[in-house]
Parts: sequence; C-alpha cells; structure tokens
Amino acid sequence: MTKIDKLEQAIKEAYGQESVLLDCTDDKAIIKYVQNNYIEYIVISHDYVSMFNGSYFAPIGQTVEQARKHAWDKYKKTI
Repeated sequence: MTKIDKLEQAIKEAYGQESVLLDCTDDKAIIKYVQNNYIEYIVISHDYVSMFNGSYFAPIGQTVEQARKHAWDKYKKTI
C-alpha cells in the first residue's frame, strides 16, 4: 500500500466513502466530501496516516462554487 493509498483510506474513514482526495503534497491535502447533503471542501495537514489542523469551506453563506474557489485559493497559499 502506497502513502497515497493510506491517506485516501484515512480520508474515507474520517469523511465518508464519497470523499475525494483532490490534490496533495507531502504535508497538505485538499479534500471534497459530502456533509449533510452539501458538498464541502477541506484543506488539511496530514502525515499520510492521520489528518489535523484543517480549514473547512462549506456552502453556508456562499455557493458551492465559491466554497470550492476559496478552498483551492487557501490550498495554493499553503503549498
């Protein structure tokens, strides 16, 4: 099992089977997942086995597209 496989497994356990790893570096990742029937995004730190210290982007007060854009902007700033 590769490091990415371990990270994807940890993501699915934490955020559900529908969660998707969109991109990652050696210590940051951007994830898309479904929470309460809404698509949400998270930019999170990781060590390939566990995740910690994240920023969540939900479509509360903004559209899903705006949440996606803000998540990608945050991810690009952190890498």
